[in-house]
Amino acid sequence: MTLLCGFAANISQAVNKTVNCTMNCTTPQYVNASDYMSWISTKNVRNSGMMFASGFFGNLLALIVLLNSNKEQKRTIFYRLVAGLTITDLIGTSLTSPVVITVYIERRWIGGEYLCSYFGFVMILAGFSTMTIVCAMSIERIVCIRHPYIYYTRLSKKHATIILITCWMLSGLIASLPLMGFGKFVRKYPGTWCYFDYYSKESIHIAFNYFISILAMSIIITTISCNLTVIYTILKSRQKQGILRKDDGTSRSSHGASKRYAECQMLILLVGITVVFSACYTPLYVCILYTHI
Repeated sequence: MTLLCGFAANISQAVNKTVNCTMNCTTPQYVNASDYMSWISTKNVRNSGMMFASGFFGNLLALIVLLNSNKEQKRTIFYRLVAGLTITDLIGTSLTSPVVITVYIERRWIGGEYLCSYFGFVMILAGFSTMTIVCAMSIERIVCIRHPYIYYTRLSKKHATIILITCWMLSGLIASLPLMGFGKFVRKYPGTWCYFDYYSKESIHIAFNYFISILAMSIIITTISCNLTVIYTILKSRQKQGILRKDDGTSRSSHGASKRYAECQMLILLVGITVVFSACYTPLYVCILYTHI
C-alpha cells in the first residue's frame, strides 16, 4: 500500500495548490519543463529512494510470506486476491518511483508529455486496480460468510484469476481514457509526478473528472458497506452461537474455532486495507466533486 500512501502525501499538497504544473507554472516552486529545479535537495532524493525501497521490499516480503503460507490458505479465493493486490502495488511502485527519483536527481522533468502520460496512466491503473481488487475482496467475504454453500461448492481459484484479470482490464480501460482525449494528464505539485487534470475548465475533461470521481466513490462506498455487513453478520452469528452453547451446555469444537479465527484474521486485514486506501483517495475525489459543483 506504499504507492497509495506516497500518493496521498502529494495529494494533500496539490489540493491546496489549485494549479497544475504543465509547461508554464506560476507558483515559485514550479518551473518550465526544461528548466533546472534548483529547489530540489539531497533530502528529496533520499526520501524518495527510501519510500521506493520500503514499498518494493515490503511488497516483496509480503509475497514471500504468501508463498510460504499453508496449502489450505492457498486454496482460498481471498488468498489469490491478496496476492494480486500485493503484485499490483509492487508493479505500480516499481513503474512510478524510479521516474520520480530520476527527476529529483536530474532536477528537471526529462520525459516531456510522453513520460507524463505514462506516469498518469500507471497511477490511475494502479489506483483503480487496488480499489477494485479490495472491493472484490469485500464482496468475496460476504459470499463466504453469508452464502457458504455457494462459496465452497461453486467457486474455485480460477474465479479469483478471472476477478483479478477483470479488475486489471477495467482499470487499464479507465486509465486509457485521457490518452484518447477524455481527460488530460498534467504535471502536479511539486512538478515531479503526473496525474489527470482535476482543475480543468474544459467540458470534456470536467466530464471525465465527474466520471472518475463518482466511480471511485462508488467503489469505496460499496467496499465499506460490504465490510460493515460482514462485521455485522459475524457478530450476530457469534451471539447466536453463544446463546445456543449456553442453552445446551456444549462447547465449540476446535475446528469451528479455528475456522472462525481465520475468518476474523481475513476481515481484520481487509478492514485495515480499506481504511488505508479510503483515507488516501476519498479526500481527493470529494475535493474534485466539490471543485466542479
